[in-house]
Amino acid sequence: MTFGTMAIRFTLSDRRKLRRIISVVLMVMAMGAAGAWVQYSRPSPLYLGFIGPLAGGYGDVGQAARNGTILAIEECNNDGGIEDHPVELLIDDESAGTSRIADFLSTMARKHAPATVGPMTSEGALFASIESQRNGIVLFSPTAGPDELTGRDDLFFHLYPSCTQLMDQLARYMYSWRRLARPAVIVDDSLGNFGLQMAGDFAKAYALSVSEPVRIIRYSSASEGPFRDTAQRAASVNPDSILILAGPQQTAMLCQYLKRAGCNVPVAATELAASDELVAYGGSAVEGLFFYHSFDRYYPSERYESFRLRFRRRFGRESTFAAVHAYDAARILLTAIAEKHPKTDIRQALSEMRFFEGVQGRIAISGTGDVHRELFLSTVRNGAFRAMD
Repeated sequence: MTFGTMAIRFTLSDRRKLRRIISVVLMVMAMGAAGAWVQYSRPSPLYLGFIGPLAGGYGDVGQAARNGTILAIEECNNDGGIEDHPVELLIDDESAGTSRIADFLSTMARKHAPATVGPMTSEGALFASIESQRNGIVLFSPTAGPDELTGRDDLFFHLYPSCTQLMDQLARYMYSWRRLARPAVIVDDSLGNFGLQMAGDFAKAYALSVSEPVRIIRYSSASEGPFRDTAQRAASVNPDSILILAGPQQTAMLCQYLKRAGCNVPVAATELAASDELVAYGGSAVEGLFFYHSFDRYYPSERYESFRLRFRRRFGRESTFAAVHAYDAARILLTAIAEKHPKTDIRQALSEMRFFEGVQGRIAISGTGDVHRELFLSTVRNGAFRAMD
């Protein structure tokens, strides 16, 4: 074999190797181009916000609402999103204070998020309503209905009745049906203006029927061991009934100390206290406690039963009023966004909706964002929440 022949064979082998290398490189480039095209062609996400307390005494209420919102978004995405756009949730912890709400709404505006589920407290709603006007972001609260924002043509919508409506109905029941004429109110200052507003509305409703003013006893759950002293102060005014305006754990502790103080009178509360923590912490001391509920845990419908099972399967716990209302609020917003996408006039879509089939029946929404819905009288009986006849 001559040198020339060897050279030719080496060259041919080299060319084969080169062709293989070129083939691999071209394949990798093609795959990269295809991946880039898929990434480029994938629809960008649409954003929805959530504002609620995730820590502190009302963290369980906020967490339930957050989970209800998450479930609604996950189900929307499983159905293909909004015109193939996936929906992503932006979350703000309302328990960190109202100062963060402004920054959160600014972040939402930068991401072109048109609406948020929440805030969940009246104080947060009042603050956020001012900021939302600047950013053009719709607020849809599942649990707050401050009187100051009721009947106004603004960007605040709510699924929860106003404080006046709730307290009027509770006062009528206590006076007209239970013949309770000397109620006292215990209010947690940690609720802010919301708690004081409810206490004031309740006292005002009772003022139409009784001659003596309703005694209002204030305390702060943020301080050390306030429950015994507060219960003793309430017992000292000799009431024939007590309304507690506080969260579930706080209400449970107050009921225990009221019993220890010998104050064995009927006790009313609000839906803020209506969670499993109330029974877990209160035990027998919360038996007979009653309140008006915007949510019936035993509501007889296939729609609610299906939601309850899906929620429990997803989060490992029972749904509450906050979870149901937040789920409904998120679904209403997603429906409005779908109707107006790619435009962002969500407020107009909500105003034109008027009716929406919620988890527990039809929800009527006025053009000014106020809700009209049935309220259920409930009580704690044998360690469970039960509807009252």
